[in-house]
Amino acid sequence: MRRFILRLLLFILPLAALTVLSFFVDPIDLYAGPQWIDPWYNHYRAAKVHDLLYETDFDYDAYLLGSSRMMVMPVEPVNELGYKTYNFSYNLTRAEDIYLNLRFLLDHNERHIELIVLGLDVMLFHDSLPFHRQGQRVPELARYRIDELRLPDERFSELETLTIGLQTTVEALFDELIGTEPTGGFTFETRTGVRTDDTDRRFVIDAHTLEIWHGIYSGFEELEPRRLAYFDRFIELAAENDIRILAFLTTNHAILDDHLRRVTDYAARLTEAREYWDSIDYPGFTWVDLSRVESFNGDPDGFFDLGHVNPENAELCLEYLLESHY
Repeated sequence: MRRFILRLLLFILPLAALTVLSFFVDPIDLYAGPQWIDPWYNHYRAAKVHDLLYETDFDYDAYLLGSSRMMVMPVEPVNELGYKTYNFSYNLTRAEDIYLNLRFLLDHNERHIELIVLGLDVMLFHDSLPFHRQGQRVPELARYRIDELRLPDERFSELETLTIGLQTTVEALFDELIGTEPTGGFTFETRTGVRTDDTDRRFVIDAHTLEIWHGIYSGFEELEPRRLAYFDRFIELAAENDIRILAFLTTNHAILDDHLRRVTDYAARLTEAREYWDSIDYPGFTWVDLSRVESFNGDPDGFFDLGHVNPENAELCLEYLLESHY
């Protein structure tokens, strides 16, 4: 019996110690509070809110908004038109995030916001994705959620949280020990918000990335009405504050675009989204389809991965948008 108890303790105690350690190391930001080492998974919402509040004068009159597809977009082409611009885009943005962002900016910005350059994506209106867990953990943004449009919060089961936390903690601590740089540091330029990490990464066709995008658009049955309503509120806010919105449908690599159109519900949802954007009755809102690189004479392989353009294509895209539709 004593031998059994000893064996049990030898199993439980290290696991318990590692579980406690994973709470403090927290490499993918599963728990609230600071992390002991650089994160594996970017929490750009919190990082950019902090940058705007504490590292800038918060006196911008133009903002870039959107998902991770927008994060590499430079601010210089907009600044050349006489604006002072900040890139307030971040990963996995949905329509509610766009609305929360504008509420936050209007309450804190020291100048009148004149222009928003907005990256559009059909995923803004996804019908099954929950409110992102990172958004839940940034009270400066989450406080603006609308009760009657409330979307379910993203949750992990206790077992999923424990398993993911333990695995990534061991990997993160090993990387820290041997000096490997984490891939999820908050690497964007302070006071402009432009992404700076991996900007020279060579493009490769990644089957895993294709699988992720396939999963997002498979079973996407309708545009979520609450997210459409959030976008309506965003437009209303812009109109009330005389803010011009210059929007564009962000760019896919041709391989991804063709795949999504052929084997998922992407094409049908895109048609519905186009009809919705066309129906917006605000003269200050303009949107353009730049979903393929040939629309702005970009490099067909100028991408980080199948869903994210590299800095060179980002600059070409933004310059074309401003020159042709500003």
